[in-house]
Amino acid sequence: MAVSDTRENERGMKAVPSLKPAARGEVSVGTQPPPSAVRAVGGRLLLVDDEAPLLRGLTRLMGLATPEWRVTTATSAELALAALEREAFDVLVTDLEMPGMGGLALLEEVAVRYPSLVVVVHSSHSNTRAEELADFCLGKPVNTDVLIGTVSTAFATSLTRQHQLSLGRTSQTA
Repeated sequence: MAVSDTRENERGMKAVPSLKPAARGEVSVGTQPPPSAVRAVGGRLLLVDDEAPLLRGLTRLMGLATPEWRVTTATSAELALAALEREAFDVLVTDLEMPGMGGLALLEEVAVRYPSLVVVVHSSHSNTRAEELADFCLGKPVNTDVLIGTVSTAFATSLTRQHQLSLGRTSQTA
């Protein structure tokens, strides 16, 4: 994925798309629908954080910003994987530091089992491997407009990936 800006916040977390291996699919920023168009379309969002009050606040924020987004929450990586087994999601937003199975282990599992899922890391801890696995990385605390904008862009990335996957399947069957 093309990276147009490499600004880092005070914790060193990138607030831009991470570079992805070819297996995740190359996506040109110019081919993505604008995030504002994605908000009207909606999608399925999975929020993962061990802090329940934060999850409630994020759920409320996302619902107010874009009622078309269907938000599911999980208070652990294990619960997130169970939710991913039950339902398809377009975007995953996860913390890294959680008791039990941490966010990095969740990212490793998602990369193997759900490679087309768009991942946003929202954490106060920086991790090079997490930055490699995630599509977007945001440091906590984050401005709400930046968070909503990043999730909107993540949904645009998801639509582009889904379109590319369907084109790939069509060309394979032809």
